[in-house]
Amino acid sequence: MWGTYGDNHAGALIHFSADKALSRFASHLSPVIYTAAKLPFCPSHLVTEQMQVDQLIMAAAFCVKSIDWRDEHEWRLLLLADTEQPTEARIVKLEREAIARVILGPRIGEESERAIRDAAATHSPEIPVLKRRIHPELAYEELVGFEEIHSFEQFRYWFDRLSRARPPDDAGFSA
Repeated sequence: MWGTYGDNHAGALIHFSADKALSRFASHLSPVIYTAAKLPFCPSHLVTEQMQVDQLIMAAAFCVKSIDWRDEHEWRLLLLADTEQPTEARIVKLEREAIARVILGPRIGEESERAIRDAAATHSPEIPVLKRRIHPELAYEELVGFEEIHSFEQFRYWFDRLSRARPPDDAGFSA
């Protein structure tokens, strides 16, 4: 997703918890389903006979992607309505408890990085900010900012990433 949505790796992402106990925000999240088959949708399937939005079909249409993108492990925020909503009704507050971490792209500019780190530091507890660094030959994701991990949940995130992505010891890469 970094190349497509993250300004060619110069952006940042906010990693949210999908735990509904932590946030009202999480109740609006739906995991993306990756499939090799195209779903047989046409625009007429998105509305009912009464010309109302079919929220179930609409949600399914927005939460299905080609299997080619499965490495994204994406979730989508869906706020569906069949009538016009005022601005206040379309805003979902992101509670601090729902924000697990911010991950900076490896090409983020110094000014943007500083602004994000400063903003994260104003929260209590502070929002961990980590930066991706990709090994240039092996595309291996290195851990940068590990010293900023202050909870078991943060440690588990990086342990899981490391155990899935680490190349074999004989690949010529040393940590």
